[in-house]
Amino acid sequence: SARELGNLRWEGVFKGYSAGMLHECGEYRKAQDRYSQAVVLLHQVDSLRYEALFRACASALSARDGDLDHARSELAIARQIVDKQGDPVFAAAVELCHGHVEVATWRRALDHNDAVGMQNMQRALAERIALVENVAEKDKRRFGAAARSLAMRSEDVRLALRLLKPGGMLSLITP
Repeated sequence: SARELGNLRWEGVFKGYSAGMLHECGEYRKAQDRYSQAVVLLHQVDSLRYEALFRACASALSARDGDLDHARSELAIARQIVDKQGDPVFAAAVELCHGHVEVATWRRALDHNDAVGMQNMQRALAERIALVENVAEKDKRRFGAAARSLAMRSEDVRLALRLLKPGGMLSLITP
């Protein structure tokens, strides 16, 4: 294991990604525990980008469970980290996880018979998703046909995207 080799950073990263798999499979309690373990390890070794990613993923689970205060708190810490790091890929993954907090907030505020409210919520999430699935104009100009979206460039963005798309959080708001 990574711990036996003395590499706590990789142990934290592996725990975080295994939490992501548990999250996708619906093993939410196990995923939350594993995210927490990952965050502790990654914080200890100053692996800030991964700490931010897995804090954001954990915030998605907290939002799903209705614990919006905890979700917002974890998301705020994740955002502070990625803002300092200046990494657009990790920032995009964190922002996708913010979609979970938005959904939970909207669900709490909206009457499920409010078709217009639901459409507005779905539109806002579709726009958030499009930001990572579409190639940025500056990248098109710079790289031409070789330009790729953030989702195509990063497994971390794809993880956050899978957690948000149908079967994930969006399934909770689809009539």
